[in-house]
Amino acid sequence: MGWNCSYTISFNGPGYKCGAYNDGSDGGPVTQPSGTVGNPPFNSSILLPGGNFSYYALTKLGEYAAPQINGGAGGVPLDGVIPPRLGHFRTEPVLWIGYSTLQDGATLPTNRSDPKWNSVLKPHLMFCEHYETRYDVRLNYTAGSQIITVMNRTFLRPLVDTVYQPGMNASDGTRDATVAIPETNYILPTQIEKYRLTAAYHSLGHILRDFLNGTISMFDPTIVLTTTTATTTKLIDNRSYLTMTDMLNGVQGMYEDIIFSLFSNPQFLVVSWASKPSQSSGFGPSNDTIDDYPCTKTRTLNVFIYHARDLWLVYGFFILIAGLNVVFGTLALYRNSWNLKNTHFSSIVEATRTTDLNQVSWRTDKSGETQEQTSRTKLLYRVGGENPYTAVSSSSPGRGSGPGPGFHVYSA
Repeated sequence: MGWNCSYTISFNGPGYKCGAYNDGSDGGPVTQPSGTVGNPPFNSSILLPGGNFSYYALTKLGEYAAPQINGGAGGVPLDGVIPPRLGHFRTEPVLWIGYSTLQDGATLPTNRSDPKWNSVLKPHLMFCEHYETRYDVRLNYTAGSQIITVMNRTFLRPLVDTVYQPGMNASDGTRDATVAIPETNYILPTQIEKYRLTAAYHSLGHILRDFLNGTISMFDPTIVLTTTTATTTKLIDNRSYLTMTDMLNGVQGMYEDIIFSLFSNPQFLVVSWASKPSQSSGFGPSNDTIDDYPCTKTRTLNVFIYHARDLWLVYGFFILIAGLNVVFGTLALYRNSWNLKNTHFSSIVEATRTTDLNQVSWRTDKSGETQEQTSRTKLLYRVGGENPYTAVSSSSPGRGSGPGPGFHVYSA
């Protein structure tokens, strides 16, 4: 508690490898499909500005069928016959996404009849393949919040290394009509370790595919119809209903957000040492940190650094001033015959009196108290120029003739 911690970890996980596809509509060379990509199921003519779609995504072609048969408890076939392809992962759906973007600095016209409509919008095609991926990730915990930065990602192998064959029906006794080649690369339930890994990665990818699948139709900038939950993600601008410009990194980053969010759930924390997966982290000497990830700990503190020279300059100046005040105060006492004054009202009056108040006896006794006769004297305040009253005191009367404002002695 009270510390921020940052560390770097490396692990294998699922990831989508995305690339741009050119169908030749812009006059450029057509992208040659390779690996598990295949051919796109649609072309860019359906996209703005010529078509009606600002976003068009098919993400479930060749999706694993669930359920695969009419089964009873535990998925056991009701008729007792087990099809040979039951439960096989035949292919992993490729994400095919078409989208339109605005040219840099352009604004979307208010209607399709605007001459700028065809010049400011540009259609794009992209695909994403599901891969087992090696991640180098830096995790930073600050004030309890987790921030993850991907330092490097290496795509290792396709999750299912087959190519989907559209328009074909397997008809093999299961509800899964998917045909993909080569069949030798299907992932079988008997391949226990590989099957479990594929199923886990496939399930995470299914979450992303559900978000992205669907369309956004724009018959007019003011008439927009959506059939996709992608509008709830960072990929779609909800003001223009156009996608972000960098969709390749956007889709990859969105999937990584889903994966890395598992690290913030305590139920999914790793419970074994990084370098010794067979050894539980709950065992071993408490001071044995050989298998720990190095953690850089930081925290914010108020730290004061004092420099002796600066302190002497500042404090020395005030010490000098204080010393001079003591010297001048001592001289003042000496010149006043070492008589100290208090802060009583009468003392203040005496210090600020006008010449009229010379008639009053200001002598004090040994205890510093004013004489009783003086304390009974009535004092009034007069501003210069007023008609003076006859000044009197209990000891000797006289005319008030003060030259200006101040306390004066007057008779009532």
